[in-house]
Amino acid sequence: MKRILIAAIALALGASPALAKQIRFPETGDPAIAADVLDSWHVELRDDGNLHISSIDRNLEVLFSIVPFDGTLDDAAIEAMKANHATPPGRGNAVSISGHEGYVYYSLMAGDNNQILNMKMVVVHLDPHTVGLFTIISDQKINALMLGAAQAVVDSVRIAPPQ
Repeated sequence: MKRILIAAIALALGASPALAKQIRFPETGDPAIAADVLDSWHVELRDDGNLHISSIDRNLEVLFSIVPFDGTLDDAAIEAMKANHATPPGRGNAVSISGHEGYVYYSLMAGDNNQILNMKMVVVHLDPHTVGLFTIISDQKINALMLGAAQAVVDSVRIAPPQ
């Protein structure tokens, strides 16, 4: 179902649904996640150890982080938001990724030009000592279709099979 959504968004954005690719992060080792990304989007592993996925115009970013963490999901979200100089997060709905329970968190942060950016972060325990954080960072003026494309990437996240 999630691959159908990615294909529908690809068509709406004028791209071929065949241009969706599967990614694994990290490429080797465990725990890891897999997700579906439009082929035209930029996917880059940066020096900070996070996977950055951005739209063609780079006005929207999805950030994947997998970090050692022994605290609660709320504490992981608070620390992540603090590290990004964002407002304290508000907890949203409960979510599940491949049977791993978590929550959605919402926050705001200042962008490079002092514009206000929305942050929507999904946090789940990947194992007892590791959390996955999947964050959409967007300008408040981003159009709904692009935001839907980013949400489809996060919605496609699943735990990758062990290697």
